[in-house]
Amino acid sequence: MHRRTAAAERAATHHGGPGQRQGRESMQHSATAEAGVAATPMVALTPYTLRHRILGGGGFTIDARRGKDLRRGIAVGAEPSASLVLPADAWDDEHVRRWLRRCDRHLRQHHGGEPLHVGGWLDQRLRQAHLDLVRVFPGQRRLEAFDLARRLHQRAVYDLDAGRLVVVADVLASMA
Repeated sequence: MHRRTAAAERAATHHGGPGQRQGRESMQHSATAEAGVAATPMVALTPYTLRHRILGGGGFTIDARRGKDLRRGIAVGAEPSASLVLPADAWDDEHVRRWLRRCDRHLRQHHGGEPLHVGGWLDQRLRQAHLDLVRVFPGQRRLEAFDLARRLHQRAVYDLDAGRLVVVADVLASMA
């Protein structure tokens, strides 16, 4: 059985995050590095922010470089080994802080493909919070998104435009 991705199974509710000005880039990076949270060139992601976004809103996909919600495209869990699952009722800020530090290098790198973003969702049935690194493909590259999901053994992706899950096997079967 393949695990679900944050991009695939979070609630359709998305809330905008504040963007940061580029001029504060180095100051933000050093301040957040000292605080022990992941910093991208333009925004700091904190355990508090992620907890609030998952538990209060059900889920999100954040462009980690700009600090803005992504609302268009197909989101695919792209680094399954980097996923974090926590009991929603026992959220651990320190555990999330360590996860953000580990993911920081991945978020900063761009290997010629779509950049990585941070996705989170709440599994209401199991009361689990999921954090993932995701790639978001524009709608016109939908087939590439499904191909990546298939290669990474993801069961579903999240269609940001429609605000819904799309089961990978269903799409691939319809193409056969």
